[in-house]
Amino acid sequence: MQFLFEICLPTEILQDIFNRLTTKNDLFSCALVNRQWCQVAVPILWKNILEAKNRIRIVEVFLFCLPEADKESLSHYEIPIPKFRQPVATFNYPSFLKLICLNDIYHDIKDYICSCCKPASINSTRVAAEQIRFLQKILLEYFARNSPKLSSMIIDQRGGLLVPLLVNSELDLLTARITTLKIHWEFNIFPALQLLSNTKLQNIQNLDFDLQNGKVLELFKFIKMQRNLNTLKIKLGYIGYENITFDEISSVITQNSRTLVTLSLNECGLLERKIFDILSLCIKLEVFEIINCYTETYQITNYVKLIRQ
Repeated sequence: MQFLFEICLPTEILQDIFNRLTTKNDLFSCALVNRQWCQVAVPILWKNILEAKNRIRIVEVFLFCLPEADKESLSHYEIPIPKFRQPVATFNYPSFLKLICLNDIYHDIKDYICSCCKPASINSTRVAAEQIRFLQKILLEYFARNSPKLSSMIIDQRGGLLVPLLVNSELDLLTARITTLKIHWEFNIFPALQLLSNTKLQNIQNLDFDLQNGKVLELFKFIKMQRNLNTLKIKLGYIGYENITFDEISSVITQNSRTLVTLSLNECGLLERKIFDILSLCIKLEVFEIINCYTETYQITNYVKLIRQ
């Protein structure tokens, strides 16, 4: 006769084990074992949804979690609310979020509107655009109220079109919580760069900026708002050679000299030799990286120094 023994491990042990799993499929399998494993696995699955394959399903779950007042407001825009078997959501899924990508939000909501709305309600580009815009606003405001762990944001590609929404005071709670920000733009969205400085994104500790086109001075205006940067990575592409000055770079480094641990300058144009003197002010700096930058006499193609082990 075979006996099945259920192994009951402390939640803390399960969390440590599940966080070491490398694939979403393994976490899904763990969530199906029993109630305890499900309660531990689901928050880990939902803290980062960038790799989720069924993007529309993600939007449906978020809409299902909305309070009735928000669902009622969606009905005025003829945006349908998905139906599930259970009357209420099993988990408060948005509360597990630790990272969002504005580009994903833009495209996921657009795909959801186009897939579930009746043809009569999307026969006008204007109507569809209003639905998409309103749903973006509703979800971001919901994240502001119900995602206390959300501390990382990616703004890339079409995600720049959502930056005007971040200026809304309803989203101050969200933007003030962001400590890790990655921005990657390959085309000119100058208005978005201007508006960044008007948001509450002023508590950034880890900033990764890859700007292939745009207004560099607006970028540095935003960077200068940050006072406690631990990691600063700047890549300016070809525009860096023409529009950036060494004074702009040195002022940012000096301003964060007491907190910087990692500094990376990639294609940032002309660097003066005294950059190394300025680095001596950075008392916590451990890694300094230069890629494809220039001094007065030579090109630095790849320079990496581990200052402190």
